Amino acid sequence: MGGGASSLEELKRSARLFDLLGHPVRLAIVRYMCRNREAYWSDIVEYLESIFGRMNPNTVNFHITRLVMDGVLEKRDNKYVLVEGAIDPRMFNVLVEEAG
Repeated sequence: MGGGASSLEELKRSARLFDLLGHPVRLAIVRYMCRNREAYWSDIVEYLESIFGRMNPNTVNFHITRLVMDGVLEKRDNKYVLVEGAIDPRMFNVLVEEAG
């Protein structure tokens, strides 16, 4: 069957991303960031609270930190930025359309 190591690595990377986006709060953050590309922590909290209601700041921080640790977001100055190439372009388009 061919495919080799690169196919296996692509599958592993996709599986990690799906696992990461399997939580509704992280999925909402990534959708928001796909639309905005960068945001302050308070902007993300405001967006999340418009969906989920009042959010515990520790919960928001946990999910943002997880996205940073997994290379989807980066913190630059006081803003969070969506890392270029962290989201497959096809998935990115779906997330932006769903968020729109």
